[in-house]
Amino acid sequence: MFKKLIAAMLILGFASAVPVMAQGAKVPAIYKADLSSKEATVRTFMLAAYHNKAEILWECFAPSTQKQFEQLVKKQNKSLHEMKKLFCQEMHTSLRKELSGKYKGNFDQMVKDTLKDAPISKINGKWYIDFK
Repeated sequence: MFKKLIAAMLILGFASAVPVMAQGAKVPAIYKADLSSKEATVRTFMLAAYHNKAEILWECFAPSTQKQFEQLVKKQNKSLHEMKKLFCQEMHTSLRKELSGKYKGNFDQMVKDTLKDAPISKINGKWYIDFK
């Protein structure tokens, strides 16, 4: 899910999002990033996307992935802050659409399935989403 979505967003130049509600989903709130395990990082990423929390979502990316994103933003002469928000909105839309469709509101199952293919690396004792 991650690689395809990010590749599509890069190609499309971060097209604007149209909100799609995940009917019946029971999704807890999120206030800070938990990068203590692979599952915690994926859950944090998905909760941040679900609740449209761009800064928490950003914390889930490995420093090298953040640098790649920053270089892309710089080449496009865009604001990093605005691009983070747009990226989060795209993730928000994609996640909610998949949650309400394929997963029928089962957030925990979506996290488990996403964890299987998520590009995760451990760096300095924390787990990050890492597009090497």
